[in-house]
Formats: sequence, C-alpha cells, structure tokens
Amino acid sequence: MSGGDRLALWRARRRGVVVARDVLALLRYRRALAIVADAFGVDARSARTVSRRVSPEATARGVAMYIAVCNHHCTINAVGRAAGFCKGSAPRVLHRIEDRREDAAFDRLVDRCAREAQPC
Repeated sequence: MSGGDRLALWRARRRGVVVARDVLALLRYRRALAIVADAFGVDARSARTVSRRVSPEATARGVAMYIAVCNHHCTINAVGRAAGFCKGSAPRVLHRIEDRREDAAFDRLVDRCAREAQPC
C-alpha cells in the first residue's frame, strides 16, 4: 500500500468511517485511476488532486470513479470518499461521465479502461 493510500485511510479513520468496503473502494478506485490516467495520457499523481476545474486529470478521475462504481460494484459514497469528494459531489461527477458516454469515441475509451480494470 502506497503512502497516499495510507494517508487516505488515516483521514477516513479520523472521521470514523473506515469499514471494509471503504478500503476495497479505495484500492479499486486507485487501480482504475492508474489505468485511466495512462489511457488519458495524464500523470496518476496529478489526477488524484481534487479541483473544480475542467481538465484531463478531472476527466480521468471521474472515469475512474465511474468504473469503480459501475464495474466493481462499490458504493458511490465509498468511492467519493476514496477520491476525496464530499457526499454531494460524487454523484455529480458520475452523472457528468454518464452524459459524456453518448460520444462514441469517449464511450469506447471508457469501455477499454473498464475491461483493463476488471477485478481479479
């Protein structure tokens, strides 16, 4: 487990919300983020930074959340906590990615990343 993972778990423990599904969501989100960041051509470390601006990093972060929720069956709240979002922001990010999937090229990219991030 990397230092960033340990820090995220430590912050969650301080809030008193760490349960097994949070740890699983964090690990699955981070794995999906590494795959998606590579596909989008962005640095995975910079993609972990939460910001409100529209950027390739933000899109990669949203796609990783989408994969963790839809393909890995993690809860939206657990993935949102793993990604550093508040309870209300995580669903908005996921809706934005769902809306962008109407574009065929974006949909193919998301499907390819989802296949690569299949849980073992």
